[in-house]
Amino acid sequence: MTSYQEERFPIPTPGRLVRELRLKRPPWWMVLILVMVVVATWIPLGMIYHARQTKSRQPRVHFVLDMDKQAKFAPQAAHPWFLDGRAMRVPVEGTIARGRLLHDQHFALGYLTSDGTTSGAVTEFATSFPRQLEDEQASLVARGRDRYAIYCGVCHGSSGTGDGPVNQRALELKETNWVPATNLLTQMIHD
Repeated sequence: MTSYQEERFPIPTPGRLVRELRLKRPPWWMVLILVMVVVATWIPLGMIYHARQTKSRQPRVHFVLDMDKQAKFAPQAAHPWFLDGRAMRVPVEGTIARGRLLHDQHFALGYLTSDGTTSGAVTEFATSFPRQLEDEQASLVARGRDRYAIYCGVCHGSSGTGDGPVNQRALELKETNWVPATNLLTQMIHD
């Protein structure tokens, strides 16, 4: 019989390993301790199974509360703290309900239609600020100019013609992977 190391595809069976490695049996007390440790690991599993399968009037133990149990009032519930007896409060004045913000197309979408709905026949893009932003118009334009100078102007230039310093430097170095910055004033961009 060939040894374990000499075979092409050895199959390591326990008896074979004991013979070839000349291993002795472990002492009985070591085997007993190992068996006790393995059986002791089953105790928490049994306790968890028992807790999950039995019915009890006591609430379950919840170690990580997170947001599962939090102090809150149910909708339409009564509550004695308030004079009107309702837990649900009246919305703050000026609150906009979900899905109701798009009633002003000029403000929300930036375009106008002939009949005032989003499915109007004639659509034209707005050329002026909505009335809600007339007071803030100067600050909005200044912020837009500032953002353009930071993020766009380095490639497209301050005039938008594609002559920014990064674009000019890349063209000087004749970078093969560089895509020249687009002129933002062309008709193709505005259409």
